[in-house]
Amino acid sequence: MDKKTFALIVLGLGLRLFLIFPGPLESRVEFFTNKADLRNYYWPAQAAQSGANPYALWASGASGEFRADMAPLELAIYVATVAVWNDPRALQILFALCDALNIFLLGVLLQQSRLRAPFQIFYALGPLTVYNFVLVPQDKTILLSLSFLIFILLTRINGLRHTQSISANLPITRASYLEFAIILLAAILAAFKWLSVFYLLPLLLFISKDARAFIKYAILFGAIIALAHLPWFTTWSYVYEFRANRVGNPSHIAFAALLREAGWFDSRLLIAGLAISLLIIYLFFLRRRLDIFETIALSAGAGILWTPDMDPVHLSI
Repeated sequence: MDKKTFALIVLGLGLRLFLIFPGPLESRVEFFTNKADLRNYYWPAQAAQSGANPYALWASGASGEFRADMAPLELAIYVATVAVWNDPRALQILFALCDALNIFLLGVLLQQSRLRAPFQIFYALGPLTVYNFVLVPQDKTILLSLSFLIFILLTRINGLRHTQSISANLPITRASYLEFAIILLAAILAAFKWLSVFYLLPLLLFISKDARAFIKYAILFGAIIALAHLPWFTTWSYVYEFRANRVGNPSHIAFAALLREAGWFDSRLLIAGLAISLLIIYLFFLRRRLDIFETIALSAGAGILWTPDMDPVHLSI
């Protein structure tokens, strides 16, 4: 790790810890915060830690204003965090540590680029990230950590392919381990927030040498998703019912909300728009007009922009 990256990690983490523990400036910092989502991260974790089923409580209406609107893997992470320190700020510290990790990962990902320092500075100290990820505590920092790791591993595979150092005769190579790690991370990301589903097809095509490898990695992806949904089995289905109902009720700054105000909104058109957008991106990828990095970024962007409840935090990604 170079000195600039280390300094930015210290500055970024220090700023975040100050905003979490502002001391005598608490009232002023709180004026700029919005902890509605943080409360909905903390309450289910606290309920699960006490032995209750937060999904069942939410579905029955017993949770009041609180929601357990998250996949079981995300809830399990928060339960483990709250077990260390039973306080909402424990989750904020988790997000701050992920931010520090992301500053480091950006340095690794962009180590040969002139954009390395600007991107690291933007992430560590930029008002957009500080507000949307810290003053409005969000789980999106974890999404970015997983996404950056996937990108870094993809650059490693690209490097191996360009130097022709992969032996097709060996059943297990360095590339095979990288491919497995990429699918593992993509599956964890999908089990956490489903973001990688938007680019799963091109990702599988990119890392698979043949149809057999494609099927193997697709099964592995599905198996990890299934395992991640074993905790609180079936009661988490209310999360997906809740999310499905949101498609017909756009909110925040989503493009669908603008269409609704204009009287042009139709949930079927929203789904069709997403499908067409992804299809176009996939076709450009298959015709080699887009590389895998551009394809992932555009596919994730399409998924976010067509989300019926897109808010500034989604947009900041």
